[in-house]
Amino acid sequence: MDASLPKTPEQPKRRYRPGRRFSLSVLALLALPFLLLAAVWLALRFEGVRRAVIETAA
Repeated sequence: MDASLPKTPEQPKRRYRPGRRFSLSVLALLALPFLLLAAVWLALRFEGVRRAVIETAA
């Protein structure tokens, strides 16, 4: 071994891919409109149910 070179401890190679977190955020962005659509659909559906209950009660 050459004494002039600084010793660097051997680090175990991790299987970490930075692209995975990126694709996860892209997936979340793609799912956002669908979640919004589902929320609006549920709100409209329950609005109809609420209106029907009010009409039957009156």
